[in-house]
Amino acid sequence: GNKGGVSARMNVFGHSICFLNCHLPAHMENTDQRMEDFESILQQQQFEGQAATGVLDH
Repeated sequence: GNKGGVSARMNVFGHSICFLNCHLPAHMENTDQRMEDFESILQQQQFEGQAATGVLDH
């Protein structure tokens, strides 16, 4: 559908910072789908260049 995520990373005073924003399915009955979507978004967000290539590497 129309769900997904976007991330941006930057260096601030020598520290690598990453922001992740997600649009996920609403309501309690979609909790499992939200978790699956979030895990998928985390795995797909990759950066080029420095050692911190993934969202959780910052």
